[in-house]
Amino acid sequence: MDFKSPQIDQKDYKFVKWKFERVDLLCKDKIENLLSQFQPDYVLHLASFSSVAFSWKEPILSFQNNTNIFLNLVEAIRKLNIETRILSVG
Repeated sequence: MDFKSPQIDQKDYKFVKWKFERVDLLCKDKIENLLSQFQPDYVLHLASFSSVAFSWKEPILSFQNNTNIFLNLVEAIRKLNIETRILSVG
């Protein structure tokens, strides 16, 4: 699957400190490592299969992926005891 970096210029958001990092949310160790290093105050979770058409064609894959990546993220935050707010759009 082709994942693209965000097309956002940080110069347009001078008062917001943010970082983009590409990580496979199905890989628990990588998530924990990244969260441990970064210690985010906020997480904007937009990663999932969002196509309704795809979800009808591949319902099990869509459900497993979307559920597991969210669970991996929140479990890593819980395990590391990071005080962060999560916005998950799905």
